[in-house]
Amino acid sequence: MNTLEDIYRSSVSFAKGLGVTFKNLLRKPVTLQYPDERPVLPAGFRGIPALLTEKTTGKARCTACGICARTCPLGIIHIDSVLGPDKKRILNDYTLEAGRCMVCNLCVEACPFDSLVMAKDYELADYDPDRLVFHKDKLLQLGQPYEHGDPFYVEPAPKVAAAEAKPAGEAKPSTGGEGE
Repeated sequence: MNTLEDIYRSSVSFAKGLGVTFKNLLRKPVTLQYPDERPVLPAGFRGIPALLTEKTTGKARCTACGICARTCPLGIIHIDSVLGPDKKRILNDYTLEAGRCMVCNLCVEACPFDSLVMAKDYELADYDPDRLVFHKDKLLQLGQPYEHGDPFYVEPAPKVAAAEAKPAGEAKPSTGGEGE
């Protein structure tokens, strides 16, 4: 009796497995052909921290206060600075060990001057760990697309001129509602 029950259960299980297989056989594939097709990143995607520049001067916004380096739980941010003639710190080098970064966003949240942003670059892998130590110049280069300062910023769609949007013969009649 036990053998017949086992045969029944295995055949039901086999039929369910075939059902899943045939259902997915007809489904459109979701695989991206990676180098040719790029994934669409979600709005909250976080890559490694990048430095921002001042719009007016073109220099790094970082004041070398060191709060980001003290906030980093792994201690992978190193800041090299000197005191200037006006007793303000001048940033010489900002080093980030990207290979060890756990992308926690704590350094960006702690920065009182909004000089850091989480970049959306994800193709930074390398076989040599020494090339994953990014200095000030590389971090400023990574931060150039984010000069607006908002990590969730989305480029607005280009505005289409009114003449291009609607051909002359297809204008809708005015209804006299609000906003007109």
